[in-house]
Amino acid sequence: MRNRRGHIPPEDYQPPFCFECDGEILKSGNLMVCEECGKVYTHEEYQKLTDEEAEKYIDFMKKKSPELFG
Repeated sequence: MRNRRGHIPPEDYQPPFCFECDGEILKSGNLMVCEECGKVYTHEEYQKLTDEEAEKYIDFMKKKSPELFG
């Protein structure tokens, strides 16, 4: 499958997703727009939400498998 620029992404590539509806995010200048619901993010907003999700996941894993962190 080729992306919009005609390049074939690596097999493990996962496009950015929308935090509202899980749709695929397209980059447009300094904005990121969801294909599905139209939600618009700035790169800074999207990075903050991504960081928050990562922190939640790490906290979850620490509770589930504390031996991995310790």
